[in-house]
Amino acid sequence: MKKIFKYQFPITDEFTLNLPIGAQPIAVAEQSGVPYMWAIVDPDEILMMPYEFFVIGTGHPMPDAPLIYVGTIHESDRPLVWHIFMQGIK
Repeated sequence: MKKIFKYQFPITDEFTLNLPIGAQPIAVAEQSGVPYMWAIVDPDEILMMPYEFFVIGTGHPMPDAPLIYVGTIHESDRPLVWHIFMQGIK
């Protein structure tokens, strides 16, 4: 049975999360000042794979790559907005 798990991630240009194969990121948000991503995963899946993500600020250039939008974070302590994208199929 699939479940929704949360994963902390850094606010940096690019980052990688090792998630169970087939993970489906569905949302991002700040919780207690920390950025998190929620994903639908199969908790019984033992094989993990690296998922690549991009953090793009409003008005910043976007990479030339197939991207899948995951969500937007509004930082609570600064007036910054970040848009999170997952690397699509190359």
